[in-house]
Amino acid sequence: ERTAHAELLLELEAKKVAATLDVPTLSHQVRDNLRSIGEPVRLFGENNANVRDRLRLCLAKIEIRKRGAVSGDGVAESERDEKEEKLTKEDDEAVETKYTYATEELVKA
Repeated sequence: ERTAHAELLLELEAKKVAATLDVPTLSHQVRDNLRSIGEPVRLFGENNANVRDRLRLCLAKIEIRKRGAVSGDGVAESERDEKEEKLTKEDDEAVETKYTYATEELVKA
């Protein structure tokens, strides 16, 4: 469910960014760009305008992923990873301190 939500947010953000991107209009340039990013040249039933729109959307998604995908709460995924890593590191230190304190108390008892 989270991944579906993240994909939906990526799609919405990509549509916003796609409106600002410049993509080539010549069909051979569009085809070359699609090939360079590993996308099919043409899907069933697509006309030239659809192919160009798909290229624009793919480039927008790549752009968003480069700068950090936006999640549901507005925090970039890279920021969230850093925050989780920091919390995990602090939690390990806290566990070590608790362990040391507990062993000292057991020795006293």
